[in-house]
Amino acid sequence: MPIKGLTDRGMAFPQIGDIRKGEPKGENQPGKDLHWFRVEFDATENQAAQDFAALYGDKPNGIVVILPFDKIDLVWDAWREAYTAGAMNHRCDGEHVVYAINPKSGEIVVRGGIDLATGQPVECKLKDFPDKAKRCKPVGRMSVVIPQLKRLAYLVVHTTSIHDILNISQQLEAIHDLNGGHIAGIPLVLSRKPYKISTPSGKDGQRARREKWLISIEADPAWVAAKLDQMRAFALPAPVARQVIDVPKPGGPSLADLSDYDEDENGDPSPDLSDQPVPELEALTAYMLTLK
Repeated sequence: MPIKGLTDRGMAFPQIGDIRKGEPKGENQPGKDLHWFRVEFDATENQAAQDFAALYGDKPNGIVVILPFDKIDLVWDAWREAYTAGAMNHRCDGEHVVYAINPKSGEIVVRGGIDLATGQPVECKLKDFPDKAKRCKPVGRMSVVIPQLKRLAYLVVHTTSIHDILNISQQLEAIHDLNGGHIAGIPLVLSRKPYKISTPSGKDGQRARREKWLISIEADPAWVAAKLDQMRAFALPAPVARQVIDVPKPGGPSLADLSDYDEDENGDPSPDLSDQPVPELEALTAYMLTLK
């Protein structure tokens, strides 16, 4: 029998590090935003840190990652959160509180969206709190596996940008839907890209467009090429379509196939799909021969 709250929390791999967007925080101020990722491994992960640096250098961008599970909410979540002395005391979805503690006593007062004293849902009052320092702010976290490290362990990608959160949410949903509900094992390129976005200018509530380096997730080109071949095969008219077999498997390479990853001449990691058959071409050729 499971122990409630201990053995019934679902699936997870060990975390070995973090992927962040900016320099370390200064005293009472956020760190400077970067055009690449700042990747930090746990103190005991010296070999993983060395292997990663050998692959991506000291200004990593365009990191190839995979997601270990098909369900998006198992690898990506975004909430509005508030902290006191480095400890989270409030989490909400922008409308209702899902978790909260009393910052003075440390006692949990809201769990699972329910006030433990009243048994009722609790409306968020921190989103537009007059004191901006006490407002809840957007926080996004994504758990990724770096296949070149050959570890069933993940790093957490952190962001507090609403634009990043929107980007990641939409891109994951698009890949998930395109691939029949599968995202596990698809080689994805995690990168920073410049975008022009509207931001407050600080003058009478006006806004100005500024360049921000946001997080982007794009399927690896080799996987995309195989997926497009698969989609083209299924779009062929009968009887050609019925002859198509052995199309690329949904979800991309499995975790057991991580050893197949290599680097191309540009140093960019990508799965080697060069020996994969192109079944739809064989089927089309056979069909055309019957017409002669």
